[in-house]
Amino acid sequence: MSDATSAEMFARGGDFLARHRREYLTSGGTRGHILDLRDNGGLAFSPHLLLAYVGRKSGKRYINPLFYGAVGGEVVIIASKGGADHHPEWYLNLVSRPDARFQIGTQAFRGTWREPEGDERAYVWDFMVR
Repeated sequence: MSDATSAEMFARGGDFLARHRREYLTSGGTRGHILDLRDNGGLAFSPHLLLAYVGRKSGKRYINPLFYGAVGGEVVIIASKGGADHHPEWYLNLVSRPDARFQIGTQAFRGTWREPEGDERAYVWDFMVR
């Protein structure tokens, strides 16, 4: 997928993403954690977390709802941006600041992040694709 196609896809979904984030936040995580995305070509049981980060240029705080998985006791998110030619902004912001803040359901967490490499990277990618 090209960046233009990705931008078009995310522009159409912008309202959905804003509503999803608002519902997750205003409910304290009791809504928005698990979504049925079959109407959008997704899965019936799609778990989402909220990722909080600080803009590397703006210094502003952002919160994004992201699909996640759990592999080997670790929370996994994929910075594929729907197959775009470049990484999403949240990924670039995490690279500049290794601390991560996220919410899964009603539970908030602080942690650090890392990128898997080699065989582990392939395993995680395959798991998330499935």
